[in-house]
Amino acid sequence: MTIPAWVAPWIGLPYQNKGRGPAYDCWGLVRAVMTEAAGYMLPDYADAYTEAEDSFSVSAAIGAGLAAGWQRVENPQPLDLLILRIAARPWHCAVVVAPGLFLHVPPPGRSGRQSFSCIERLDSPHWSRRIEGFYRRVPSPIAL
Repeated sequence: MTIPAWVAPWIGLPYQNKGRGPAYDCWGLVRAVMTEAAGYMLPDYADAYTEAEDSFSVSAAIGAGLAAGWQRVENPQPLDLLILRIAARPWHCAVVVAPGLFLHVPPPGRSGRQSFSCIERLDSPHWSRRIEGFYRRVPSPIAL
């Protein structure tokens, strides 16, 4: 599987609660990638949730955000948004980078260790069962 060149600068960036650069939470990373790679100026949403670890406020922010210009799609393409369920709620987001692959910055685990943005497989045992859906910005982005 070939990873597009535009992905390289987004790998290895540290996680930070409500981070909007140079460290990111999941939406901060999605927002930055979509701005840089697709030319979309997406809302910040940092004020829409108390902290990235609060599943209730993040889930509500995701729901409100999807209602504003996103269309659910069945066949994901690069630069589509991926929503993942954690604790039975849509709580995490990522960017599709190539067939079967996505870019995200996972929150730190229970150990509290620092996490970094990375590419993972959609069919991994950990993530495949958590996929809530794929969404495309309307109108669709222009891939680089």
